[in-house]
Amino acid sequence: MKKFTGILFGLLLSAISVSAQSKSTMISTLYNDGVKLIGEKKYAEARIKLDEAVRMKGDYAEAVFARGTCSLMLDERDKACLDFVKASSQGWKPADEYIKKYCSSDAVGRKAKPVQPKKTTGIAK
Repeated sequence: MKKFTGILFGLLLSAISVSAQSKSTMISTLYNDGVKLIGEKKYAEARIKLDEAVRMKGDYAEAVFARGTCSLMLDERDKACLDFVKASSQGWKPADEYIKKYCSSDAVGRKAKPVQPKKTTGIAK
């Protein structure tokens, strides 16, 4: 009985290991497919693949950043900036440059808010 239990335990550990490898492989495949679609300028399709990779591994900073790039190319800047900030917080340094370039109030493509003149009271000091 001990031998049978030992064999069963070994099989269970093997199944868990294979399952973890399969998940890792699936995440990598989704990411690679997404990057390939970006190269083909199929940003909406790429974002779907990258979104699934991020759903499976939330701390996959490269995939989060790539998904943000897709959103930027689809002119969905707010979504893009959320992903750039998330990728940066996960340690993905290239995201910092994108945050500065695309997410600040004076960023490329953002309309600057008009500066309102200060009201004067007419009292000279």
